[in-house]
Amino acid sequence: MQGRTTPKASMKRISKKDDGSISIQKDVNVNISTGDIEHAKYFLNEKRPGGEIVAFDIPDWLDEFVKETAIPQRGYKKNPLNQGGNAPKTVDPSTPGDSYEFPPIWSEWIEEYGKNGRIIKDIDD
Repeated sequence: MQGRTTPKASMKRISKKDDGSISIQKDVNVNISTGDIEHAKYFLNEKRPGGEIVAFDIPDWLDEFVKETAIPQRGYKKNPLNQGGNAPKTVDPSTPGDSYEFPPIWSEWIEEYGKNGRIIKDIDD
């Protein structure tokens, strides 16, 4: 979920290419919802009306790896499992769906395996 106009705008960090692959900004953390689209729909409806969802598919093994290595956002810096700040954070636990904040190192992996990229501007798409 990204875009819209201020004051509720968010930075566009993920782009869909014409061939269905994706491009992710590499020098920043990026938030991505996995498993289903419920978290992104929540933000599109409640927090970023007029924005867009960049949806894409990743292999099941990568989704499982994310779930196995993610740790809660609360206490992240002091948690020894944060792998020097390279582990994904579980974020927004009180909202629908699964959402993670990924450190920059993950952008290349997700970009490499992300396929079937598409833009969703309406939750019925």
